[in-house]
Amino acid sequence: MVRKLIKHELISYIRSLLPIELALIGIAVVLRFVQLFENDSTGYDILFGSSVFVFILAIVVCLVLTFIVAIQRYYKNLFKSEGYLTFTLPVTHHEHILAKLITAVLVTLVTFVNVIISVCIATAGEFCAELFKAIFFIMGEISEKAGSVHFAFYMIELVILFLIVLFTEYLLFYACITLGQTFKKNRVVAAVGIYFAYYYITQILATIMIMILTTIEFTGSFMDVIENFIMANARGVLHGIFVFGIIITAVMGFVYYLICHKVIGKKLNIE
Repeated sequence: MVRKLIKHELISYIRSLLPIELALIGIAVVLRFVQLFENDSTGYDILFGSSVFVFILAIVVCLVLTFIVAIQRYYKNLFKSEGYLTFTLPVTHHEHILAKLITAVLVTLVTFVNVIISVCIATAGEFCAELFKAIFFIMGEISEKAGSVHFAFYMIELVILFLIVLFTEYLLFYACITLGQTFKKNRVVAAVGIYFAYYYITQILATIMIMILTTIEFTGSFMDVIENFIMANARGVLHGIFVFGIIITAVMGFVYYLICHKVIGKKLNIE
């Protein structure tokens, strides 16, 4: 059933986002075409500058719209009038949330890939070649110093962390929207307020934690032990940082998911 839900979600996303995704590629092609007539004239500078501005604006619009559509799909399909039909389907709350989440992340990744492709098209030539050379050079240096095995695991851990962060960020917004629906009035405003309240509380807690750590006086010998341990186990420490980030982010995402699941199951309030 989740597959059918995802298919339905993808169709909705295609209708909403395909035009802007294609427009981004089209603008990249136009920008590349403009560069074929490069010269020192003022007219070219104006045309090129305008094309770059439109291209960057299109990238921003594409990324922002993808996020907005993903949030709207969750909100409208579950808590607006569509919800009356949605919750008549023989589907669990878990499957509804999972389908929305998977589709949102998948479409976001497609948008990222589309942005990369459009940048490659717009910068095709020496700049693009030099950029890829620099990237591969840096990756080669890291692989040589860390070792190919460690480097491979670093890349895997980094990809996993990126995906989990993406899932968790969407779950955070889903949780805020879901909690906002428990209010009788101004539910969207309440959801936004919950998000900003959460953001400021976490910032305050992080600031307090940093202040505590900076005020603690460590003895020189203790700091030497820590520094020596990090230098002697630099590869393992980096793995530990990635794994720790993955675990913490996954736990936070699971908490956000539980909020969505529990509120929808017990306090569903469709507008």
